[in-house]
Amino acid sequence: MDPQQRTLLIVDDDPDLCKLLADVFAEAGYRTVTLSEGSASECVVPERPPDVAIVDFMLPGYAGLLALWAIKQAAGTDTPVVMTAGHIEYPDLAAARAFGADDFLVLPYEIDDLVTAVSRLCPPQANKAT
Repeated sequence: MDPQQRTLLIVDDDPDLCKLLADVFAEAGYRTVTLSEGSASECVVPERPPDVAIVDFMLPGYAGLLALWAIKQAAGTDTPVVMTAGHIEYPDLAAARAFGADDFLVLPYEIDDLVTAVSRLCPPQANKAT
């Protein structure tokens, strides 16, 4: 594994979408980790938080906000998070922003737009020290 390669966590309850996004982002240069079931609030291993994350807002039981909170709280990280949703109301968007979402995409979005949002927040390769 390239030590300069950034880790992207993908949290979505659709395993097919997780696989698709993992393939797309691996091609874009990220090391990907997916979570499509289990407790989304436990999605971050404290000793190795991700460099950037994509989180589905509409995980069962409002777990999208819990996952966002867990990522933002993990070891005091400033991990950027892009939230995605099929549909969202303004109060939910405001809650996601309050919990620290850095960007938000609502379906239908283009995969390229998601790649651009993630890359803008966290390029796939860490800057090498000079």
